[in-house]
Amino acid sequence: MYMAQLITLLTQGVRLTFDANYPVPEFQNLHVSPEFPIIRENYPAVWVDFEPTQPLHTAGIDSFMYTEPDANNVVHAYKKWLFEGYATYTVMALTSLERDRLFDELVKMIAFGQLNPQLSIYRQTIENNEWIATQTDFDQISQRGKSATSGTPWGSDDMLYEITMAMATIGEFISDPSTGEFVLLDEVEFEATTESVAGDPDGPVKTWIYPV
Repeated sequence: MYMAQLITLLTQGVRLTFDANYPVPEFQNLHVSPEFPIIRENYPAVWVDFEPTQPLHTAGIDSFMYTEPDANNVVHAYKKWLFEGYATYTVMALTSLERDRLFDELVKMIAFGQLNPQLSIYRQTIENNEWIATQTDFDQISQRGKSATSGTPWGSDDMLYEITMAMATIGEFISDPSTGEFVLLDEVEFEATTESVAGDPDGPVKTWIYPV
């Protein structure tokens, strides 16, 4: 419903940053993936994931959203859901220096992205995507799990060096209940209607949505 699309988005932001034009040659075309890197040629790498911290929940009580009547005069109802957690990026390398240098490049991407056109791609990708309204706390980076372990997925005794950064992330999505597909909105309009039964002159608020 949202997890695969969100992790794809988080992955794309980093992958587009560390492209063939990245100013640090050894990190150009960096291996960035939601899959754990299992072959030596993929190192160094950034392993991307999302760690939920709260239950998924709707945006309010009975907060249905509606399309305008279609050609058959049918009105479709949707609901908006909210998520909350941490976007996580695990740096994986075969030397401690390589791990630390790549970690610093990720910090640079997050901390100074607004000031550097090359690094701004990451933040723009997250904030300007069409499908998930995602807000990430770019002002605080959690540092977790710095480690060095013996043994690799390809069976050697080499050391693997890791460190994870995490950033608080919240967002919302609207899906078609019949298909599970995301709804891409062109416009949202809030309309106050009179509740005739209760006699409330303010009435409930009905939200009309306009899919593209």
